[in-house]
Amino acid sequence: MFPRIYTKAEVDLIVNQNNARIAASTKMEGSVNRVARAVRSYILYSDKDVRQAMQGRIAKLRAAKTPALLHSSQQGGTRMRDLIELLQWPGMGASLLAAWLVGSRSARRRLLGFWVFLFSNVLWVMWGWNDGAWALIILNCCLAATNVRGIMKNDGG
Repeated sequence: MFPRIYTKAEVDLIVNQNNARIAASTKMEGSVNRVARAVRSYILYSDKDVRQAMQGRIAKLRAAKTPALLHSSQQGGTRMRDLIELLQWPGMGASLLAAWLVGSRSARRRLLGFWVFLFSNVLWVMWGWNDGAWALIILNCCLAATNVRGIMKNDGG
């Protein structure tokens, strides 16, 4: 397995945390010793520790409303991400409505149900893409294919 490669921001954050820890625990004056200890404890950090430290730092930055200091993937995209997160609820409602319509004896309602299912598939794919849920995306693409088949079989209604 390859070693984890840290970004400059992650390294700076870890070194700053270690410097604060070293300054609090000892009154060491030699900057060379302080840097050496910071590097040694930096090496002992696991990926989980770094991830938790970064998440805590991002949460503090969001609370302080300083978007310029956030990671580039989170700048300006937080509002859109929040809106995409809400897609799961209409997706769930559309799926339930579609299941009810597909179970109807009326061919017209069944056809409408398959179209609503296709709409819910689009919502679920959008939500899954934002969340990185690749299995959900693949599942909904396969379900969309079965819904297209259902539309074609019920088109006579």
